[in-house]
Amino acid sequence: MSAALKMVKSEPRFIDPKAPLSQQIEMLNALRRNPPENSRRIKITPRLAEHILTNLNPHNRPRRTTSVTRYASDMLAGQWALTGDTIKFGKSGVLRDGQHRLAACIRANTAFETFCVFGIDDESFCVMDTGLKRKGDGAFAIASIKNANSAAAATRWVMILSSDDPTNRSLTFQNRELLDAYNQFKQPLFDECVAEAKILALKTGRVLHESALAAILYLAYQKNSRAAAAFTADLREMRSGGKKLIAMLEKLRQQNMGRVHEVQRNAIIIRAFNCYHRKVAVTNSAIQWNDTMEFPEIG
Repeated sequence: MSAALKMVKSEPRFIDPKAPLSQQIEMLNALRRNPPENSRRIKITPRLAEHILTNLNPHNRPRRTTSVTRYASDMLAGQWALTGDTIKFGKSGVLRDGQHRLAACIRANTAFETFCVFGIDDESFCVMDTGLKRKGDGAFAIASIKNANSAAAATRWVMILSSDDPTNRSLTFQNRELLDAYNQFKQPLFDECVAEAKILALKTGRVLHESALAAILYLAYQKNSRAAAAFTADLREMRSGGKKLIAMLEKLRQQNMGRVHEVQRNAIIIRAFNCYHRKVAVTNSAIQWNDTMEFPEIG
């Protein structure tokens, strides 16, 4: 029995980068099965990195090409430093943080040293690197939610529009708050509204903003599903009240150098739906809104 395999049988302490790939994998698996209490300083080879990304990286956030390119450039230039940043594996044994560094290792075709930790609570993954590094869309992608980017943004808009101040578009929420809110939604309906809003945004040349529209449609369907269905259909076919709404938003966009303020746009969309809800005609005077007016409730 080789020394490397003897090490696997006992307490795992490191991965020999000079060992055959099969033995490197065995040593990694030993660490995954029996997570050490402390981090391990490990030299990861491109082949081991490829194994991890191919076999141990399900449902991770979408990769950011710019990050991979930057990291690979540093590795090739010999400027990659050993810092306190770690490659993380969950209790389930799968990769939980570090895919960009591993992808850069493969692109640069050079090994790199890093600290690795094992046995991280899988439930804590959505709060790792919050802020710019791991945004809501990444957390939603990890959770295998359809249209993750749009769903995360739409969830945020549902929370804003349902808050005490639906005009406060600067409200921010932690990833866990967004995921908890999504899990409380009527998910088939919400997912359908997100998909519909994506189509409508493209069809109208982005006159309609998909994430905010998805949130409004979702809230509208819960208030009056029949009125919401008619409203959605008219938007899709650009007829009747849907046509008037799009025309007003397009006119405002032209008057304001191609932009409509989010709060004003949301208020106008809500007022248009409210006409359907109240079974009254959609007219310009019925749906116009400015910041001197009270923000409308849905329904």
